[in-house]
Amino acid sequence: MKIVPSQYKVHAFGGYPLEIIGNVTLKLKNKDRCLNTIFAVMQDRKGIRPILGRQASEDLGLIKRLDTVNKSSDEFNEEIFLEENKEVFEGLGKFPQSYKIQLEKNEIPTVKPPRRVAFITSTGRKTR
Repeated sequence: MKIVPSQYKVHAFGGYPLEIIGNVTLKLKNKDRCLNTIFAVMQDRKGIRPILGRQASEDLGLIKRLDTVNKSSDEFNEEIFLEENKEVFEGLGKFPQSYKIQLEKNEIPTVKPPRRVAFITSTGRKTR
């Protein structure tokens, strides 16, 4: 087993780049299926878990992708669907009363990308 330099750039959830040492090709086996797969190798860091990709998981028979629909468009009736799911569509996206968001002076609202760990928790993790 030899680690070779990586030509790939790997990013974690949220778009953060990961430092890759190199790649290694490993033989995986599940029941009667065998597969040679390239793994990215990185420094051992807490909070990073090894993962197996979707394609390799399908090839090994660990997961099965179903591309079927059990209802035809002829069977779909919008009125019946809405009646059967009435509680889901009532009051969607509305508060019972009006609400005003107040910002401090000279503040500009911004949108942040989703995080795997809440921001307040992640800042606490860095200090530990």
